[in-house]
Amino acid sequence: MIPIISILLAFLLPIFVIRKAGTQKPLQRPYLFSVGSFIFCTVAVIEEIYVIKKRLLAGDIGGIEDTIGAVLLTCIAVLIVTVILNLLSMGLSYEKDGENDLEDR
Repeated sequence: MIPIISILLAFLLPIFVIRKAGTQKPLQRPYLFSVGSFIFCTVAVIEEIYVIKKRLLAGDIGGIEDTIGAVLLTCIAVLIVTVILNLLSMGLSYEKDGENDLEDR
């Protein structure tokens, strides 16, 4: 069971910051969106662990053995994509701020 909503929010928050960084009025505190993105990424991984625990307590060892590889790969992919998107969003947001500071001087 992949928590689609948490994963989508983990991806969409930094994408929103990236899109706003190219506009006339960038976000004032883009790091808050990054924090929210990492929170949703963590929630998605915790939901996956909870599902595995629930299946373990139900005695579905065969089901866990069948899906644990895909679950692990999905969690790693979500984490990597979230980190990359957040690094891009922070880089673009603060790059714009730095350029504006140099122009003001």
